[in-house]
Amino acid sequence: MSDRREAAQGMNILIIEGGGARGLSSLIILDEIMKRVQNTKSLSKLPAVRDHFDVVAGTGTGAYVP
Repeated sequence: MSDRREAAQGMNILIIEGGGARGLSSLIILDEIMKRVQNTKSLSKLPAVRDHFDVVAGTGTGAYVP
């Protein structure tokens, strides 16, 4: 568990399943979410998904999350 939050808060888990259009649409939505995080926090570059989730998993296209 990351030291950026206490254990009592639980874990943030991201799972993206499916290939093809389903997996791609999930990745497009995730990209938009990360752009909004960037904007909200006034970051100079797009934040890494791994910095906001404790566990990231997926299948098919969903297995590719940088």
